[in-house]
Amino acid sequence: MPSDEEWQQLEIAAGMSKSDAEQEMFRSNISPYFLTTGSMGFEVQFAGMRKQGYFDNNGTEAQFWTSTKKNKPTYTRLFVKGDDRICKNLLGEAYSCSVRCIKNDTTTTDIKIIPR
Repeated sequence: MPSDEEWQQLEIAAGMSKSDAEQEMFRSNISPYFLTTGSMGFEVQFAGMRKQGYFDNNGTEAQFWTSTKKNKPTYTRLFVKGDDRICKNLLGEAYSCSVRCIKNDTTTTDIKIIPR
């Protein structure tokens, strides 16, 4: 599972400024790069999330965990259908979100973007 820093590297590779990548809440308009017509090789599926025992926003939102905690909550990335921005926020353990799996390349610290 990628850390917040690894998400930031991906966001910067998609065109977000470093200062925007470090901010919380809604940031730069780069989410189209992560949708089915995007060029990042990662296609967001709007699977919604589980909160307080029920599923919500299936088909309209996608929320992804990072491995980075800030005190008790954990950083996430939120994509909202029809909104080109990405939201970096914090959620507690009562929520269930999607997970983006990545394979670390042990020969480099660079993120490789593989176009489709």
